[in-house]
Amino acid sequence: MSNYSSNVIEVNIQYDANKAPDYKAIGEQINEHLKKHFKGQKIVVHPISKEEHPDRTIEDVLNHLLEHGTERAEEKNKEQPGKENAYDFLGNYHEIHEKSDIMSAYAKDNQMKVDLVAVYDSEHVEKIPYSGKSKGIGDAYKFKQPDKKSSALKAVLKIVPEKKADEKESGAEQKTAMKPKEGANPEQGEPTQEELEQLAAELGLDYQGAN
Repeated sequence: MSNYSSNVIEVNIQYDANKAPDYKAIGEQINEHLKKHFKGQKIVVHPISKEEHPDRTIEDVLNHLLEHGTERAEEKNKEQPGKENAYDFLGNYHEIHEKSDIMSAYAKDNQMKVDLVAVYDSEHVEKIPYSGKSKGIGDAYKFKQPDKKSSALKAVLKIVPEKKADEKESGAEQKTAMKPKEGANPEQGEPTQEELEQLAAELGLDYQGAN
């Protein structure tokens, strides 16, 4: 997180490389971070997927979001300019408390892989009517001050996939199993301490070992 501003919160999400993503479990992990950092606050969350921006890396999307308060490369509404129900983003309002379930709407039927979660101050955005067929998950929102979008952004959660601990341990165990015995040097063919003791016994010598 050292490469980003202080309002970027990295969320390490554990996954099993041999299984399909469990979006419900991932959503629960994101929920815990949202409750930890925003408990008692009124926010609007706007999840963002890399799949929505195939021409940009997720780092590009994040940096643009931090600078402009929105991830859109072009500062245009999804609808035609001047249309009453044009909106800036889709999101969900929450007053965060201990039992808040913020991400379940996005985990339902694995509808969306989340890479970033933009967290906006609800005082700086407003919900507007929208009935378009292309509308995705959440309600339509507009910035109250279009020229100050970045001031509406409280923080961004950056989802960082991480292999499960048991998988890491399994890999470590395999490496340990391949490790040569203590004192052995396979490249030089040096005998182990056990072999030296056995040889000394056969020759009737008293082997003291290394001090």
